[in-house]
Amino acid sequence: MDSYYFADYRLLTDIDFGQWEGSDFIREFAMPMAYSDTFTLRCIVEKEIEARVRESLNLPLLLQTNIYSLHRLPDSGCAFVKPGTEQSMGCVLTSSPDYSEMTLHTEYRSLWSERLGRMRLPSLPFSSVIRCCVEAGMGLRVGVPMHASLVEKDGEGVLFLGPSGMGKSTQARLWKSALDADFISGDRPGLRLLDGRWYAYGMPWDGKDGIRRQRGVPVRGLVVLNQAKENSICRISAMEARTVLFNQAIIPVWDDKALDGMMPLISRLSTDLPFYRLDCLPDAAAAELTYKTLFRQDS
Repeated sequence: MDSYYFADYRLLTDIDFGQWEGSDFIREFAMPMAYSDTFTLRCIVEKEIEARVRESLNLPLLLQTNIYSLHRLPDSGCAFVKPGTEQSMGCVLTSSPDYSEMTLHTEYRSLWSERLGRMRLPSLPFSSVIRCCVEAGMGLRVGVPMHASLVEKDGEGVLFLGPSGMGKSTQARLWKSALDADFISGDRPGLRLLDGRWYAYGMPWDGKDGIRRQRGVPVRGLVVLNQAKENSICRISAMEARTVLFNQAIIPVWDDKALDGMMPLISRLSTDLPFYRLDCLPDAAAAELTYKTLFRQDS
């Protein structure tokens, strides 16, 4: 089995990602790193996956999204069910109750791509059901997945938070171009509390930017974005920070144990680290103002 590493976790898998469309990026996470917990992912290729999909859809429903549904297994584990479409294979991902053991049931056959104008290999649901399962497991393992963009500057991490379209990745790119920062994650970094200190990590999935690097950095601060006609920044209270985190953290609402693990982490995060509100324009001046506030308070 092959091993991949992110956020102080290891993913142990028998999947040959090279056989699946769009999975080359996972190889960027193959460099060995320290890890405290392991997720094991196995794959079973079936001749007819739709029968398993139909059977799994009859299990008790826990959550419905526009991509997959989540169901309770008799052993208290979960089944993440993604029906097939003309553009993608159906699949069922079953997990143990603590999400440490995952088995992906899927089909393997080429599909026609209108965009490419040719047949293409099938793709894995790595950024949907597999991601969701691992993110839920983080709640049981001192981790908080977050909707945010992450940059590293001067050896420390800064996270930009806000609703979709608020400019998280724009501010991260401005830090890269104006301040020579490293852009680590465009959308879904993982935060962990290790030895009393908060760290942020690039994870092997992302949104539209496709920026995901196998890096971990201690967190300097978190910045909540608000589009405005001029740039200004101020510190916000722990109560305000918690409200933001409850909206931006990726919370497994169907799992009481994972919730019980994640809620105290979110509360502690709001008090351990400084949070700022940045009213901003999409310009280099906003990046420079934020950097001066977070890194040069005494200058």
